[in-house]
Amino acid sequence: MENKYLGERLSIRLVYQALLRDLRSLEPECARRPSYSAVRSYLQQLPKPLLILSREGKRQFQERCEPYLLTDFDSLLPNQIWVSDHGQHDVWVRNDLFSRISANAAVRPWLTAVIDMRSRKIVGTAWSSSPSSHTISSALRVSIENFGIPQTLVIDNGKDYEKIGRIDFSPECSGVLVRLGIQPQYCLPRHPQSKLIESWFGTIRKRFDCLWPSYCGSNPTDRPEPCIDALEEHQAFLKGKRKSSPLPVASEFIATARQWIEEYNSQHPHSGRGMSGRTPDEVFDELLPPGQRRLIESPEVLYALFWDRQRRKVSEGGCVQLYGERYEPADGESLAKLFLEIERNVLIACDPANLGEAIALDLDGRFLGRLKAQKLITRGPVSHEDIQASMRIRHTARKAIADYVGGLSRIRARAGDRTEIAHLQDRAEMPETKELQPPTSIRPRDLQIAANPDFIDDIVRELTEGE
Repeated sequence: MENKYLGERLSIRLVYQALLRDLRSLEPECARRPSYSAVRSYLQQLPKPLLILSREGKRQFQERCEPYLLTDFDSLLPNQIWVSDHGQHDVWVRNDLFSRISANAAVRPWLTAVIDMRSRKIVGTAWSSSPSSHTISSALRVSIENFGIPQTLVIDNGKDYEKIGRIDFSPECSGVLVRLGIQPQYCLPRHPQSKLIESWFGTIRKRFDCLWPSYCGSNPTDRPEPCIDALEEHQAFLKGKRKSSPLPVASEFIATARQWIEEYNSQHPHSGRGMSGRTPDEVFDELLPPGQRRLIESPEVLYALFWDRQRRKVSEGGCVQLYGERYEPADGESLAKLFLEIERNVLIACDPANLGEAIALDLDGRFLGRLKAQKLITRGPVSHEDIQASMRIRHTARKAIADYVGGLSRIRARAGDRTEIAHLQDRAEMPETKELQPPTSIRPRDLQIAANPDFIDDIVRELTEGE
């Protein structure tokens, strides 16, 4: 019975039938045979580790039976160890974001996340249709920009995921880690560090993914019926037999997932070791206040993590066209610099996993400014504040340039310079009695202004005061 049940992995009913067959062949006249309930009771009382290893596999045995070390979370500090890994959502969505996949195609998005080991706070995220080293770079950039520099970054070795394989750091990401003094390392196979973020992926699947009608579950054989119906209706939509699809669009799903993660960080009372029922935000801020975090000295160090670069021409307002969207300067200083590049080619570096932002570089790779996807204003009722902000930016840029040009005219006048028309009139009339006036003295400050024309500071100052 044990050989049939553990070795051949037969069901208890098939084991019982095989037992009766063998007993009949050995003792045809034997009337006393064991009952089915007795066989079932015997097999179910076998040691659990034996059942798990033989019937459920090595992975389940390692996760549920093998001993492991407990992490002393109280000895850690926030930003001491970050762990990054990929997890696939158990929800089907309709593509409206991901490149290399046709529009409206059904896809299960992947989430690359970075979690702080001490506080269990999710510090960085990036969504994609297929995870890679670039999504790690994207999530890492978001994490460092918002919460500072960690001591160690750990990523999973990928051996548990045959579809992905080992995910190495990209050359750009490796260079940033070295420059910032971050120690990169891979998790040891079956090491509890990898379980930290894997268990969180289980949490988001159970508490967030299951809320969607297109939730598919973790096992295709147990796929909920509403998901099956939704996929069938979506196929009819792709064939033109339906006007709409029941699948949520990817952008809506990701925006909602980002909100859920923010609320998880700020509102979820964690019962894990060292948490004492506090939220991840509470532990992170208490043990590592903002003033004690090791922040990047200059954002330029992270530019290498914007890995996709394209040449674009700057249009009116310092804007560029990228991925079918219009991107505008994100702040006053960026507006001032990009305003000078209108109708010139620049390099736009963007993160395809976070298309809401980008940076502008000159053709030599020098930083010009930050860009953000422009908010589209619906024709009809327009926000009064939006109109005022737009008009203030236009007025500031126009006034700064007009002041600069007017300043040049005043400096030339004080220096005794005259317009070309005046010179031409002088040559036409040539009055003999006219005495030329000596030029007025030029102050050193005037020469400095003329030699170093720069009205960018004026634009930045006025925009900042306007904000």
